[in-house]
Amino acid sequence: MRVRRISTIVLITSTVVLAGCQTAQEKQFSQNTTQLNALDPIEQSVFTAGEKFNYLDLLNSDEVRSTEVLAVDPTGTRFIDSSGCEFTQVDHFTPSTKWTNCNGDGSAEVVTEGNIWPLQIGNSVSYKVNGIHEGESWSGTTICEVQSAQNIVLGSENYDTFKVVCKRKDRVKTYFMTASAKQPLVYRSKKGGQYRTHQQLIR
Repeated sequence: MRVRRISTIVLITSTVVLAGCQTAQEKQFSQNTTQLNALDPIEQSVFTAGEKFNYLDLLNSDEVRSTEVLAVDPTGTRFIDSSGCEFTQVDHFTPSTKWTNCNGDGSAEVVTEGNIWPLQIGNSVSYKVNGIHEGESWSGTTICEVQSAQNIVLGSENYDTFKVVCKRKDRVKTYFMTASAKQPLVYRSKKGGQYRTHQQLIR
């Protein structure tokens, strides 16, 4: 559905997508098959207004895009991306609660059950969402779980990460999180049987 696509975009991933569909950047990402035995828990990121994060948008000509923190308050963190889309999220995995200029405007009520923070294997959370976008209402449930601790390769660099998998009825989203970055190193999604790598954080 259109609104759910927007929620996926604003949320800022074994090996990458099928041969023939890979970009040069996607080929640089790989997931080591050996899982890590131990990885210290990762606390939820604390953002500061003015912070900017650059990433490769692998679904749109491999362009370098950015997301900037506009404001932080008890309701969440308000971001703006390179396209001018403004959105508010509680954390990386929570569906957006408000958005403007994101192919339209909208808002959502999100009911959270459980707590995925700090990130450690086995932690999980459920998000029940009721939203409206340009007058069209929708609802759904997303369940996120820290599935494993794994080493990934981006270019020539190796990172120890937690693999967080979020599932809803029509899509699976996967995030690779490391303690040294406030945003996911890699974000991927699976729909219709194929994984696609959406974003890679530029360090």
